Formats: sequence, structure tokens, C-alpha cells
Amino acid sequence: MIGNVVRTAGELDPVSRTLLPELEIPSRDGALFAGMYAQVKFSLNEANAPIIIPDNAFIFRTKGTQVAIVHEQNRIHWQTIQVGRDFGTQIEVLSGLEPNARVVTNPTDDLREGLEVIVKSQPDPSPPEK
Repeated sequence: MIGNVVRTAGELDPVSRTLLPELEIPSRDGALFAGMYAQVKFSLNEANAPIIIPDNAFIFRTKGTQVAIVHEQNRIHWQTIQVGRDFGTQIEVLSGLEPNARVVTNPTDDLREGLEVIVKSQPDPSPPEK
């Protein structure tokens, strides 16, 4: 069955970090009853997916909230961003950052504009296949 989210509780439960949604699902055959529980799978539209970065990737500076990104020729550029929602260990970026930008985590104040850096690859977090 396919349904739509029609409304949510409006805020996250701070303990479980969950959000209570209300779904509207047609039940023309009468298979669903009021008050029933179900297991659902959400399909999200990836075309409008927000840009999410780690919370340790941005710095509050006099020019506003900024992230250090690695530009062409592996040089640092300080980019001003507009921050959206705070997810605890990650934040949403509303503007100022391209989807495939290489963002520096744990940037320090001594990272200067135009500084050449060496980029290290991050290990794949997925477990090896058996």
C-alpha cells in the first residue's frame, strides 16, 4: 500500500530522537482499521535532499558561519554558509555549499585562504562483504 505523510508532531522527542508522523493510506478493501500499528518504509525524494555536514566542520567567524573547503589544486577556501536544522552530530546547510564540496572536518584557525593541503582518503565505513 502507498500513503502520504499528512502531518507530523512538529518536534523531535529529545530522548528517542524520533518524530511522530500521521500517514494517510487508502484502504478501499477494508484491510486497515483505526488504531492499527504498521511497519512502514519511507521513500524520500533525493532530488531535493539537503546538504548535511558533520557538526565539527563549521566555525563561527566575524564573516558569519563558515566551512573550510578544499578547492581545485587542493587549496583551502573559507566559504560562508547558512545553517538550517541541527541534528545533534550533523547540521543542514541551506546555502553556500555545493553538494559535492570537499569539507574539512575539525578545521583550525591557522587554515589560511589559499593554503595548499594534502587530502587523505577516508576509509569506507561500510563493513566488508562476506
